[in-house]
Amino acid sequence: MLSLLLIIVPGGMASKEEREEEEISLNYLKVAVMVIIFAVYIFLLIPTIGFLPASIAFLVFFMWYTGVEDWKKIISISIFVPLLFYYIFELWAHVPFPKGIL
Repeated sequence: MLSLLLIIVPGGMASKEEREEEEISLNYLKVAVMVIIFAVYIFLLIPTIGFLPASIAFLVFFMWYTGVEDWKKIISISIFVPLLFYYIFELWAHVPFPKGIL
């Protein structure tokens, strides 16, 4: 009996380690995708379509990608936060945001 446990347990431990390694590599992939999407947002979307629409699109994708499942929350936060920043900086502090070329 004891010899069977010695054979079974190390095999279970190896699969647990493999699962942890796969999870770590998947997390690195998720982080890499987030960095790429953020770079697209900064360097392509904002100069092209402007701050407000780019920020709304970015926040919708980012919240969905990170696991937020409530679409009411995603849409409301994605619209409210950029509008709040626009109001504070553009209208109140007179700091212009990029308008975009479209």
